Amino acid sequence: MENRTKRDINILNIVSDFETKFTTGQIGYLTEKKFIRVIEYYEEEKLFSKALEVCNLALGQYSFRAEFYILKAKILLQINKPKKALKVIRSAEKISPSELEIQLLKIKALSILNEFTKVETLINDLKSGAVRTNLPEILSAEASYYEIRKEYDLMYLALAKALLINVDDEYLYERVMLSVELSKNYIQCIDLHLKIIDIRPYSYMAWYNLGHAYSFEGEYEQAIDAFEYSFIINKDFENGYLDCADLCIQIKKYDKALGVLSEALEIVDNECETLLLMAFCQIQLANLSDAKYNLFKAIKLDPYNDEVYFNLGVCYSKENQWQNAIDAFHKAITLEDSTEDYYLHLGLSYYELGSFKKAGQYLRKAASKAPENSAYWSEYTKFLIKQGEIQQATDVLDEAEEYTFGADLLFCRSLILLREGKKAQAFELLSEALVEGFHFHTILFDIDPELMLDSEICAIIKYYKIEEESQY
Repeated sequence: MENRTKRDINILNIVSDFETKFTTGQIGYLTEKKFIRVIEYYEEEKLFSKALEVCNLALGQYSFRAEFYILKAKILLQINKPKKALKVIRSAEKISPSELEIQLLKIKALSILNEFTKVETLINDLKSGAVRTNLPEILSAEASYYEIRKEYDLMYLALAKALLINVDDEYLYERVMLSVELSKNYIQCIDLHLKIIDIRPYSYMAWYNLGHAYSFEGEYEQAIDAFEYSFIINKDFENGYLDCADLCIQIKKYDKALGVLSEALEIVDNECETLLLMAFCQIQLANLSDAKYNLFKAIKLDPYNDEVYFNLGVCYSKENQWQNAIDAFHKAITLEDSTEDYYLHLGLSYYELGSFKKAGQYLRKAASKAPENSAYWSEYTKFLIKQGEIQQATDVLDEAEEYTFGADLLFCRSLILLREGKKAQAFELLSEALVEGFHFHTILFDIDPELMLDSEICAIIKYYKIEEESQY
């Protein structure tokens, strides 16, 4: 870490010295190494116009050095100027016609320009004369060509061949996973990485990719094991920890996720986000005091993180500390006022506190923030029905239908029909709702618990429950 800091300072000093000389028009003579470091710095900082300017200055002093033409061509391709890049590449070819990197850049430029016949000829020529050590780079360029053509199966095959030749190339592992996501070749990806693991059992990237491939196939336990191997092999591999924890959270293995995140806490860049994930797991496990402890630690690290305050509000609401919950949700909304869940939880908290006017305002706000989501409309409608505002609840359901559809809304409407004494219509709509989304039927009992004693409604629900279970 110390050496890296010194290197960074050294680069900054070189760039600062260059900029001072450039401003005063006294660049003078610079070594090739200094020019390269300044160009690469500007490129990393996405200051492409400055990087090109320095390339031109370097070429003024070193016009017969192919390296500066290569750097300039790379930058032009990054800013999507393939014609200009091709012109620079041709200048580089005159100086170093057999340089592989120049030919690979030429493939990329011609691919972007849809000069596919020329690209295929060039790739075939390079492959036929290549030594084995150069093949991965050529195959990677070929894969980029197939990507541009949206031939994702061929993209995957080229990258898989490249990776089998160079099983230690981390960039190739990243490219392979991109091609797998595009081609959906998950089974082939599993086979490929198992083969690589036979060759390199301690390749953390192979285990990591295998974890993703298993996850795509729904083999979650095997995916978790593979992710674990990735960070056991490389204890500083942040993505391994976080992706493992994320999958554990998705399948509700909160204890497991918590253990992984606790290990990751020592090495992650974003400690606040990790504490937030840990707190989320602890909330699911009802470890509210531990969750609050981590959330308060996160607030110290980032006092402007709205999700931290929201989760703190969730903790307070689970403890029935409604005023504290309200304060936390308000803080979250102050920091981020476009998240519908914040308004929903704020409205529900006001309801529990007996502040019904404010509860209605915020439940309405939640629905307006996400009108395409039926859940927010149904929560607002449930509130209105409980308040006896039947006509307003009907109007809200009519409005909701302009944006969305959901079984939860059908259950709300069927209950309104029951309240209005329209039993036949209510039962007809209830049957439709039970077919559309049986699991939403608890909405009825949430609004009116006495319905659990209604034999007719219970009989209808029992009938559709049997129908639901028979499908599995």
